Amino acid sequence: MVREFGPDLNFGVPRYANGELDEETVSYLNLVSDLRNAARRIYSMSSSERISAVDRSQVIKGYAEYSDHFDIYYEIKETRLVFNKTFGNLDFGILRYYPKNKGLDIEVIDPVKADREFLEYCKYEMRKYSNGYIELVTAIKTFDGYRMLIAGQVLEMSARDMRNLRAGKPLSKQNVLSSILPTFSGNLVFWRNPLMQKSSGELRNVEELAFGIQRAYPQITVSRSSLDPQKAVERINALNSYTIDSPDDVLVVLDRTSRITDYKIVDNLRPLLADAGISMVEYSPGVKMVTTKKKAVIVITGHMNKALKDLVRELCKDGYFAGNFVLLNSCNDPKGMGARLIEELLAGCGAQAVMRYRGKITTQVVGDILTRIAWSMKSGTPTSLHDLQLIGISSKTSGIFVTHNGWGRNVADETN
Repeated sequence: MVREFGPDLNFGVPRYANGELDEETVSYLNLVSDLRNAARRIYSMSSSERISAVDRSQVIKGYAEYSDHFDIYYEIKETRLVFNKTFGNLDFGILRYYPKNKGLDIEVIDPVKADREFLEYCKYEMRKYSNGYIELVTAIKTFDGYRMLIAGQVLEMSARDMRNLRAGKPLSKQNVLSSILPTFSGNLVFWRNPLMQKSSGELRNVEELAFGIQRAYPQITVSRSSLDPQKAVERINALNSYTIDSPDDVLVVLDRTSRITDYKIVDNLRPLLADAGISMVEYSPGVKMVTTKKKAVIVITGHMNKALKDLVRELCKDGYFAGNFVLLNSCNDPKGMGARLIEELLAGCGAQAVMRYRGKITTQVVGDILTRIAWSMKSGTPTSLHDLQLIGISSKTSGIFVTHNGWGRNVADETN
């Protein structure tokens, strides 16, 4: 068995060699040995190092930390069974590490039990922090759709359901949610469960579901959170309460060095923005953010490339994102760098929330967002962040806000 844990977690020579044991047993013992070492090493890492290591690993799917143990979710590539009574796909097991134990400090949990414990863990965390206005949900991609966990129930989303959502159509009457979503006008928060820790894979799959629901049910505010559901609720409340009431509540950032193709969007709208009193920063590295007031920061960019990443990191160092709501207008990198860059904005730069679009954001949508803000300022009408979120839907561009709780460890109590 070949195990590639990633640059920080690969251990080379297996502990066990073929002798009297059969090949399958030796392979299993080697896997357990490597997972044990990986669990110890990940547990000792800082939170940022943990996420980076898991993101690069080909075996580890995620982790969860409790008061007395540390769980590593590892992929089982040989098992692709799907049963109706499961939440996941039975393609993962759990290596449970007890850091305080003096003797036996690991436990291997098989896929069926791991799936059951994973489901109960998700139910507990989501039930604890959901309320009548904010509903935490999560999902797992299956072979022909999704399983969505909402209000303590596991509901099926078929491939047909997903086609409807992507087209902006409501769910069929056969789906239980078809009678619930049209009347719900609160926040649907897709919680980033432990299996969604990588910047691609399960995270991207579940984001597709979130994008679809946002487009088909625009009266709902759809967002995606990080691991800590309590902090997620706090950030969603801040997101809901923020409105652009005056020109001082928004800032438009342009790159003076012209490394980013902006298609002259702002140049065409410059007279309208100036008339509305909206500030624009012609940015070059070293130009610091001059105010600490919370703002909606709109960065105008072209395609996702190295120049954009460099620009974002320079803006971060100069304080443009800390405490602010960021609309980063760019297309998503198909290799997952879009998600990584958003995590950097949230965790490393301290942004309150970042708008994440499905696919490429068009110049028309960017222009419509700026025009909406300008006219609302001239008329004295406040604009919510959800108003800006919905502008893209008319142009078939779905967007969701992503929130983050920082790099703090996620410590949960044992659930039953």
